[in-house]
Amino acid sequence: MGQVASWVSDRSLPKEENPFYIETTNLMRKINYKVGPLGKKSNSEIILPITSEETKFELCIKNYQYGIFQISFDFQDKSLKYKNKADISKNLIPINFDTLTEEKEKIILTSKDGSKDTEINIYKLIIYLSNFELEYFINDNLLFSLNKNKDLNVIYNCDTSNNKNLKSNTIDMIYYNMNQLYGLPERPSQLFLKDGDYRLFNADACLEAGSIKPTYGSIPMLHGINKNYILTIFNNNSSDQYVEIKTVKNNEKNILWFMEGGIIDLYLISDTNYNRNHKKIAELTGYSIMPPLWALGYHQCRWGYKDCNDAIEVEKKFNELNIPFDCFWFDIEHTDQKKYFTWDPKHFGNNKELLDKLNNENRYFVTIIDPHIKKDDNYFICNKLKEKDIFVKKNIELENYEGACWPGLSYYVDFLNYEKVLPIYKELFKNTEDYFYNFTNLGTWIDMNEPSVFTITKSDEGTMPKTNIHNDGTQLVEHREIHNIYGYFYHKIAYESLKYRLGENKRSFILSRSFYAGSQRFGFIWTGDQGSSFDYLNSSIETNMINSLCGISGTGSDVGGFINNPTPELMKVWYNLGNFYPFFRGHSSIGTIRREPWLFEKEICESIIESIRLRYHLLMYIYTKFYEHVKNGIPLLKPMWMKYFILL
Repeated sequence: MGQVASWVSDRSLPKEENPFYIETTNLMRKINYKVGPLGKKSNSEIILPITSEETKFELCIKNYQYGIFQISFDFQDKSLKYKNKADISKNLIPINFDTLTEEKEKIILTSKDGSKDTEINIYKLIIYLSNFELEYFINDNLLFSLNKNKDLNVIYNCDTSNNKNLKSNTIDMIYYNMNQLYGLPERPSQLFLKDGDYRLFNADACLEAGSIKPTYGSIPMLHGINKNYILTIFNNNSSDQYVEIKTVKNNEKNILWFMEGGIIDLYLISDTNYNRNHKKIAELTGYSIMPPLWALGYHQCRWGYKDCNDAIEVEKKFNELNIPFDCFWFDIEHTDQKKYFTWDPKHFGNNKELLDKLNNENRYFVTIIDPHIKKDDNYFICNKLKEKDIFVKKNIELENYEGACWPGLSYYVDFLNYEKVLPIYKELFKNTEDYFYNFTNLGTWIDMNEPSVFTITKSDEGTMPKTNIHNDGTQLVEHREIHNIYGYFYHKIAYESLKYRLGENKRSFILSRSFYAGSQRFGFIWTGDQGSSFDYLNSSIETNMINSLCGISGTGSDVGGFINNPTPELMKVWYNLGNFYPFFRGHSSIGTIRREPWLFEKEICESIIESIRLRYHLLMYIYTKFYEHVKNGIPLLKPMWMKYFILL
């Protein structure tokens, strides 16, 4: 095969401005692959060589409980392609194939799911050998196929003239007889996916409501539904991805899936029942942690509380008006020059008095701790982390990468190096006495963890260069391979560190802006910097619902919108709605008008207060429903057709 210059980093950029640009057609040469003979075989796994005139790689198929098939494509030399280190599928139990039949032109695999008390479903894979294709059936109904259009490419490229060690993958899929597709979060658009191109790339992006461009998190999960079945494909790949959807005859959905790096690592899940299918998804990506009760109450936040006295007055006013709330949040202005784990001595010097007051009233506080570390020789944490050598590198010579963010020039912690970073952050959370003191009534907020970098070149897209170097504990790897799990690993480390501080008998609460499949095991997410308009209010419903349907039910949006100034009517309606988000927080940007409930005219103020009080009337119901979600994986936010199998 001819050399491939690179991956399409952002097709919206003109060619001359995009150093990573290639034409899609360069990846789309039609190749005939032959499969076999059958190599390694066990009762629950088979490995088949796949060859063409130009390349050779392996197809691995594994069978798990609940009728879940894993289908992956990789080189025999596993060092050539990066495999996602997010610990997905660690709880899945391999089970024997029900049957394994070898014929001259195909191999047939079957598996069962169910019991005498539930419907028994039969799942079948047919692998065609002479010109590779794969078909997937449930109860003899064809739901899905791979490589019908002959667009499979598994490429490894060592062209050093542009960028080193570039890898690219493409795979074509067909969903058969599917009325609708949904999934591929996160984007501020409608629930059902129309024909078009969808990107999975964690980005610090405040987009127009209705945009199909990506925002803060990525879950490469695509659901298809018809009146009888639900089919879920999860592609466990942490690199930049595009998914092209095109509907052809008879509700046939053609999918073309591009991946910049990693391997093609698909999980196929289907069922005749929505709830059972979502339980299977939870078995794959993990069940949500159970939040503390206070995390499901109302949260008061603003970027721009001036000082401790300002915060104390806000808390005092909530008490005077008998407005319940559980948690007060401190954004970046509470820090000393945006140095995390510190308090601004001028404006928040009497912080302990404020924290004592919250603690005495059985309330909680949350502080923000972002992934960038101010470059400052007088900053003890910067010096400590530099000494431990846990910053992201800018090149193979292992020089520390420096990027701009809120503090100015900053280093970025390499959270992929989990085993090395975790004990350091545990110590920071446990022993930073003049920050957390001896309090345990606290949570943690991690923002900007896409990661966000205030770059000046369009090609970097507001994040660090894809050629940056990480150490995942076993190997050095380029940022392009792990971009979509950087925030996931910080979320995981923050959760484990706070749990270490609080002890095993107290539940932790971590809010993260960036996420990946499985982030529900570490805490909540929110939909980031949405604007203050009815369009954003409407899109927040579907954005949060899509997150929930892809495994993360601990989700919410900033009530009133984060950016710009909402009208009084919008505030009233958004509190009416936000009361039903799993995560219920009022928050606004610096420079916007203050939005505490009592600052609005009487009718609006009373409506907002009534909405907050209603939340507390419903609190034990919400808590119970979350507990059920933790146990069975059924989403908290779901459309009516999921309950009644009504298709729109």
